[in-house]
Amino acid sequence: MGADLELRGLLRQHESDFPDFKQKHYATRKCDQGKASLIKDLLAFANTCRGNPGYIIVGAKAESTGGAVVVGLADDESRDDAEFQDIVTGRK
Repeated sequence: MGADLELRGLLRQHESDFPDFKQKHYATRKCDQGKASLIKDLLAFANTCRGNPGYIIVGAKAESTGGAVVVGLADDESRDDAEFQDIVTGRK
């Protein structure tokens, strides 16, 4: 299954412990509260039993009727994977 097709399928799901939709990126740059929120969500995903992997989808807004719509991110919200890896490993 292609990544685009998989993402469309995830966007049709109700928000739960399988897909978690975030309208904005975690405020991790010099913000301990944003880092704590990221770690809390990652731990919740790691400690949830499920048959499939879980996904945190950033730049999508959950709809009250189920599923989500892509809202995108502002240019200043872009992040590098290394930033998140450094937070998780305790280097930042």
